[in-house]
Amino acid sequence: MTSIHLLVTGASGQLGQLVLQHLARLAPGGHTVIAASRTPERCAAPFAIARHADFDDATTLDAAFDGVHRMLLISTALDNVGPRRIAQHRNAIDAAMRAGVEHIVYTSLLHPDASPLGAVAEDHAQTEALLRASGIAHTVLRNGFYMDPLCQTIAAALPSGVLVSANRTGRVSYIARDDCARAAACALLAPAGTRTLDIAGPEALDGADIARIAAAACSRPLTFQGVSTAERVDGLVSEGTPPQLARMIAHVETALESGVMAAAPGSYTMLTGQAPRSLQSLLPSPSM
Repeated sequence: MTSIHLLVTGASGQLGQLVLQHLARLAPGGHTVIAASRTPERCAAPFAIARHADFDDATTLDAAFDGVHRMLLISTALDNVGPRRIAQHRNAIDAAMRAGVEHIVYTSLLHPDASPLGAVAEDHAQTEALLRASGIAHTVLRNGFYMDPLCQTIAAALPSGVLVSANRTGRVSYIARDDCARAAACALLAPAGTRTLDIAGPEALDGADIARIAAAACSRPLTFQGVSTAERVDGLVSEGTPPQLARMIAHVETALESGVMAAAPGSYTMLTGQAPRSLQSLLPSPSM
């Protein structure tokens, strides 16, 4: 079998590290895995070749992408939302074109073209447009919201017995970060081809569902309380959340009322051959 060079960008981040772990198990022998990051020394993957790549500095990318056949473009951090994030993704896609990359896998967001989430979704929509214009075969993975931070939110709510959100009725198909990593690894190893896949959890849950599932899994009382956007901001600030972050959280929760982050799990199962994990499976049992 001809050796295929696989590049994982953002390889020192949480998702990138998980993708590397899946590639260590799934990639056929002879494939070369390249871990690219602004901090390549943090790419803890002995089987991978670490390379420096800074999407803010396009001059670093030609060497990082040299010889690459397939690339996983992990969307950059939310801190960069807006023009900077789009420029970072453009630099990566342009470098992939120069390097002759044959297939790009991109981690996008559910329904970015018709989303009330604002710049967070618009960045993804514009990046998808850049991919289409590149002429490179690409797989867009439109990921749901991670289940992992939701578990932290639940843990923080258990002492009071009340789970509060400005998303009062909207359903969300939360998915485990590791499931998104598995999907990305599988897409990177799949034959090149252009397609868009929704990567979502096993069921779309509203706040009442989440409280019920968490109460049963943790054997603790937990009820759900939906509040207005302003009430949510005030509550978060009173708990010590910085006002700007509180407003962002409340805005996102309010936007979820539209159901924009609900989707069926079929594409995930088709791509990976497995069912996505449930919220119950990620919550700690009472004995832990």
